[in-house]
Amino acid sequence: MLEPSEADLLGSDQAIGYGPRPLPDPLDEKIRHLIEARERAGRLPDLAGALSLRQARVLLAFAERMASLAVRSADPAVLRQGLLAWSVGAPAEDPRDAVLILPLLWSAAEKLRLDPAAEFRAAAGRAPASSPGLESFASRSPENRRIEAMGYVESADAGGFRYQRTW
Repeated sequence: MLEPSEADLLGSDQAIGYGPRPLPDPLDEKIRHLIEARERAGRLPDLAGALSLRQARVLLAFAERMASLAVRSADPAVLRQGLLAWSVGAPAEDPRDAVLILPLLWSAAEKLRLDPAAEFRAAAGRAPASSPGLESFASRSPENRRIEAMGYVESADAGGFRYQRTW
């Protein structure tokens, strides 16, 4: 079940247009705190089943944003927050839409010189509802894990590196 403050955060008007906003955005920090608090309390897995589609999409937008921010800041913790957000938001979304973000997180892990498969496995272990999606993505061929395969390119904005949609 969502706490009222969590529901307000993820479903409010402040989340409208969140995905393409400049990095960072005040909402990034609020979502990061929500995920960290849920994980510390051992309540991250039950969050996935409590989300509306709109709320799940906010978490998926956060995951997309964190892939860019992880590269920009060279911070593995930011990448891991994105993976956890994806893990929580993805079960509520159509799997064909949710998978579009995974190449960004995979690419970001590579750019940070991390083992992407290990990062995906670790996230799957922390939010088990999404395990099949993360594990199946890790087993894709390298060409099917490329950002271009899902309609993204590497770009930059005023703040630096950013993955950009081409669709």
